[in-house]
Amino acid sequence: MRAHFIGIKGVGISALAKIYSQRGYTVTGSDIKEDFITKPLLDSIRGLKISDFNTKNVYHCDKIIISNAYTEKNNSEAKECVKHNFKTLTYPEAVADVLNSMKKRSLCIAGCKGKTTTSALLQTLMKGTKQLGGFIIGAPYQNNEANAGLAKGGYFIIEADEYKNAYFNYSPCAKGIIITNIFFDHPDFFPSFADTKKSFAKFINLSPKDTYILICGDFADSKDFAKRIKRKFETYGLNAGNLWRAVNITENQKGIGFSVLYRGKIYKNFSAGLYGKHNIQNVLAAIVMAIKLGVPVSTIRKNLLNFPGTKRRFEVYFENKEIAVIDDYAHHPEAISPFLEAVRQKYPSRTIIAVFQPHTFSRTKALYKEFAKSLAGADEIILTEIYGSARENREDFNFNSEIIGNELQRFKKKAEIIKSDQLINYFKKRNLKNTAIVCMGAGDLWVKFAAPFSNYLKKA
Repeated sequence: MRAHFIGIKGVGISALAKIYSQRGYTVTGSDIKEDFITKPLLDSIRGLKISDFNTKNVYHCDKIIISNAYTEKNNSEAKECVKHNFKTLTYPEAVADVLNSMKKRSLCIAGCKGKTTTSALLQTLMKGTKQLGGFIIGAPYQNNEANAGLAKGGYFIIEADEYKNAYFNYSPCAKGIIITNIFFDHPDFFPSFADTKKSFAKFINLSPKDTYILICGDFADSKDFAKRIKRKFETYGLNAGNLWRAVNITENQKGIGFSVLYRGKIYKNFSAGLYGKHNIQNVLAAIVMAIKLGVPVSTIRKNLLNFPGTKRRFEVYFENKEIAVIDDYAHHPEAISPFLEAVRQKYPSRTIIAVFQPHTFSRTKALYKEFAKSLAGADEIILTEIYGSARENREDFNFNSEIIGNELQRFKKKAEIIKSDQLINYFKKRNLKNTAIVCMGAGDLWVKFAAPFSNYLKKA
C-alpha cells in the first residue's frame, strides 16, 4: 500500500506521514526544496522519498493526502487529482481515517492557544503507559523526539485545530476533550467571537456521551460558553470556583510548581521547567486528563520532570550571563501577554526586547489595538513586515506593521519598524548587555533572525 503526501514537509502532514508509515504504508511525498523544522521527523520515516511536485506522483496511490497549504489552484499535483477525480484526503480527514480504521478513541486538545504544549504534556505524562495509543503533536520536541507515533493503547492524542472547523472530524470518537481557552481569532473564517464560541460548542456536542470534558474556567467568557454545552463537563484553572485547581503555586527562574486540589483532595508537588501562569494551566489540564484515564499519579509526577518542551514555544536559542535569545510561536495578543510575563519570570532583571512579526493581514487588521496593548509589556518593541497568508491577497490590504506601532503610542511606547532580513545587522551594532531578545510570530522570523543571530553569538 502506498500513501502519498502533497506538501509533506508541513508540521501536521509530516506527523501524519510518520503514522501511515508505522501502519505499514510505503510513504512518498512532494514539496519544495527548502528544509523545514520537520526534517528530523521526516528523516526517521523508513524508505521515504521526497520529490519535487510532479503530476506523475499522484498515480498508483492507495491514499493521497493534501496539505492545507495547497489546492488545485496553486499546486500541479492537486490539480491532477481533480482532473482525474482521484480521491484525496485533507489533513483532518486523514487523521479521522487513522482513528476510525484503527478503532482508536481520540483525546482532543482544543483551544485558541496552548494546544501544542498541552498535547505534548499529555503525551509525556502518558509515555510508556498502557493507555497511550498514539499521538500527533503540532510541533517537534526541543530534544528532537518524534512528535508523532503509534502505541498499543486505545487513546490517541490529537491537537484539535478549530480553523475551518477541522476538529469536527475528531470529536465523534473522543474519549477526552480539553478546552484550554476561547477567544476571537481567525477573522478570515469566523465572522465574530459568537461564531467562534458556537463552533467550539458544536465540537464538544458532537462527542459521545461518555466523553470526559475538561474546560478551563479562567478565560473571560467561560461561563457564557458553558451554557452552550450539552454534555457533562468539569472545569480547571487557578481561580476559585474551578473543580480542579492549582494551589500552593511557586514561580521562579527554574520553573513552576504546584499541587492539585479536587473536591477536598490534594495531589501534591508537581513541578516543571516551564514559565508563566498559562503553563500552570496547561500542565494542570494534562495532569487532570491523565488522572482521569487511570495513569498513576506517581508516573505523572515523574514523567512531568522529563518534559523537554516543544520547538517554537519558549525555545531558548542562546543564553549567557548578558544576552538571551528566545523564540516563541505567540502570534495573537492573548498569547503575547502571558509569554512576556513568562519571560519576566525567567529573566526578572533583564531588558526585554520584543521582536514581533505580525501573522496575516486579516488578523492584524482585526486586532491591531489588542496587539499594541499586549506588546506594551516589553521594554522595547521592534515590528517587522507582516507575514501574510497564502490565503490572502496582499493588494487587498492598504496598511503595514505601523498600524500597531501607531497604536502603541497610546501606551507611551514607541516601536521601531525593521525588515526581518535587516535585524541581524541591527543587533550586531547594539549594546546588548543584560537583555532578553524575544522573537514572536507564526511566520519565518525564527529562520531569518532567531536561529542565525544565535549562531553568530555562539561564534562571537
